[in-house]
Order: sequence, then structure tokens, then C-alpha cells
Amino acid sequence: MAGKELTNEENNIKAFVNSNQKGKLISNKAVNKSIANGFTREEHYAAASEIDKLYKEATMTFKGGNRDDELKSVKRFVACFNIGKEKAYACMLLKENKEGSNRLYTIELQELKKVKDYIKEIYDREKKRLEDTMGSTRN
Repeated sequence: MAGKELTNEENNIKAFVNSNQKGKLISNKAVNKSIANGFTREEHYAAASEIDKLYKEATMTFKGGNRDDELKSVKRFVACFNIGKEKAYACMLLKENKEGSNRLYTIELQELKKVKDYIKEIYDREKKRLEDTMGSTRN
């Protein structure tokens, strides 16, 4: 997986996973988010090991700017998959640098209700940030 280019089928956005990103996918911070959402460490690792397939089949739920001067944009993707007989959702974060290269940054497991709340929360937060930015440029 390290040093690999992945392509999303829905919009043909390419993402790269190198050894640094691979480490972030299975970092304690990422795993703990999945655990907080009711999943096990093993389930998180299983999803991370399927990142190729999950990213390929994911739907982009958000694209926007970022406050970090090093980044051109951030993109969020969600893919459905099965854990045993249950459905789960893998939420992935992609960071696009100024040169246009997308790096797959993190994965977090969530259940459907939390995914809907997650998407709404991101939308509301980014909408407010953009409104604040537009308001400050008008003054």
C-alpha cells in the first residue's frame, strides 16, 4: 500500500498513500476515534487494510478550503462496508497540497446516524467559516 496511487471511481480523484500516510491511517488517534464510535481496534485495522477498495468506492461528501497555508483543499469521502453482518461507514480525509497532490490522511469508522451527523456538522462548520471569511473581507 505504501507509495501507491488510488483512484476514486465516482470522480476520478487520485490519492496517494506513502509510508507516512499509512502510519496515520493506523495511528492511535485514528483508532481511538473509531473506538469512540463503538468499533474495535481490530475493526479499524481491517478497514485501514481495505483502504484501496474503500477509497475506490467512496462518495465525496465535502470539498473546501483549509486554513493551513500549505494546503490547497481538503476533501472528505465516505464508503459503506460490512463488518460481519453489520454495515459500517469509513470516513476518509484527503489533503490536497498546493502542487495539486492529494494525500489520504485518515480513516474513521462510524455508524450511519453518525455519518449523517458528521456530514451535517462539516457542512455547517464550513458554511459558517466561509460566511465569516466573506464578512471579514467586506469590512
